[in-house]
Amino acid sequence: MSTKSTLAYGEGFHFYQELLDNSFDVHLELTNNPEYSASNGNVSITIPADIWEAIRHISLCKFEYADLSDDQLLALAEKEVDKRIDEYNKANDNLKEWISLSGSLIFGRANSSREDQIHFALKHYKDKRQEELYIRNKANSYKTYDG
Repeated sequence: MSTKSTLAYGEGFHFYQELLDNSFDVHLELTNNPEYSASNGNVSITIPADIWEAIRHISLCKFEYADLSDDQLLALAEKEVDKRIDEYNKANDNLKEWISLSGSLIFGRANSSREDQIHFALKHYKDKRQEELYIRNKANSYKTYDG
């Protein structure tokens, strides 16, 4: 079973993410004998212009949380937890376990206290914000040349 999530593909290339990888990393597979060179600790691959044009506008980083304040993240956590608790309370017994498990990595169990779920959600959102800020700051630190 493949764990590749295709972002773009065409003749001679496959641009994808690994589903089980929790990062924003991407992979580019070039076929049809791509030009490359490799040495100890270094690989250089020539990306044909048509493939570069097909993939260069794809951004996996939406930066949803990067510019949100702690108060905004708290409001988001409260809103999402309240929505989840409401869905849980309205669900029949068969769905309650699924609802509880489906968001447990972000919120904890749905039958946990509202305060605990908000605590877990806020930590999740702050971690996502930190990751987005790291990626954005790192990307902005690279030197680019317009020609």
